[in-house]
Formats: sequence, C-alpha cells, structure tokens
Amino acid sequence: MSGGGSPWDRLRRSGGRAAEVRRRFGLGALAREVLDKGVLRAASFDVLQVLELTPEGAAPVPVGPRDELRFLTAPEVARFASEPANGLGAAFVERAGGGLDLCFGAVRDARLASYAWYALGSVEAEHAAGADLGLPSDTAYMYKGFTPPAFRGEGLYPACLVAALAALRPRGIDRVIAFVHWSNEAARRSCARAGYRPLGRLVVGPRGPIRVPPGARAI
Repeated sequence: MSGGGSPWDRLRRSGGRAAEVRRRFGLGALAREVLDKGVLRAASFDVLQVLELTPEGAAPVPVGPRDELRFLTAPEVARFASEPANGLGAAFVERAGGGLDLCFGAVRDARLASYAWYALGSVEAEHAAGADLGLPSDTAYMYKGFTPPAFRGEGLYPACLVAALAALRPRGIDRVIAFVHWSNEAARRSCARAGYRPLGRLVVGPRGPIRVPPGARAI
C-alpha cells in the first residue's frame, strides 16, 4: 500500500489532526476517522449519516445581539466569496445569482460568521452523495455547512440550522434533510444540538449509493 504503514500509522503521521480529534471527541471519533480516511475512502467508499430536522424536534440555540440570522442575498454571497476564510467559490456565487439554491447564514458586524446552503425541489449528484436527489415539496436539503475559523465554538452553526428551518416554513417546508460524513464528529454534534435526528447510514460506492437506510427511502 502506498505511503507505508497501516491506516493508523498514516493518521498518526498527520500528528496535530489526530491529536485534536482525540482531544475534542475521544478515541471512538478518532477510530472512525482512521477507518474513514485510511480504508473506506481509499477504496472509493463513503459512509454518511442521514439526518432529519422537523419543527417538533428543533432546539433553538441562543445567539448574541450582534448576530443576524437570515438568508443572504446574491450580492452578499459574491462579496463574502471574495474572502478565502469563508470557504465559498465562484460556483456558489453562480448558484446564488441564478437562484438555484438558498444560503442561510449568520452575519456579525458585516462579517460572515456561519452558513449552510438549502436546495428545494432537487439537488445535483455532486452535493448529494453521488446521485441526483429529488425532494418532496415540503422538504429542503441542507448541504455545504461551514463556520469560518474565527467564529467556531460559539454555537452559531446549530443556531443557523434551527433558524433556517423557521425561515423556510413560509415556503411550505416542514422538514430538512442532511447527509453528514459519519466521521465528521463536529458536524454531527452541531446537527444533534440543533435537533436533527438520525434516519440511518447511507453507504456510497464507486458507482453511487449502494445502501439507503429504510428511514430515508421516502425522501
């Protein structure tokens, strides 16, 4: 196997990342990351947790008085994309400008503090585990969630997730579905804090999804 050593050895060589995962989330989270990055992805397999948020399960998270939680306009997305720390690129500027999907974020003092994207009707394979996804009229799909490093640890991401569902409800949306990598402990915990519940694990192979959990088949 290229790179030398076992998956565990290769992750240990990454040093800081492994230590940080263990410090923040424990040995179980570290073991999942080893298996995910060292074995599954090397074989072109991916494991995702399918999550669902409904009004009944949503758990509002408080934010500070300087934080605005709202949909971003296309010009705002373009402006924020010019700052590398925000993790946005030209493709997302185009999506916002074309009205393809919606970006809901937290803005603090004119800075982008957290955000996630929401698709209505359908979403392309590149954002949905390798297969085009059609959505019922009452369901949105959340993807591309991100909090710039300067704002992490404040609960802004789960606060945005809950506020986004409330903002989508006037559009007839009563639930949001998300796919989260099973080894991404930070994202899983943020979603759990917001009230997302697991529907099962989705297994994706080289040619697309090969196992869909029963709870997600009605999406």
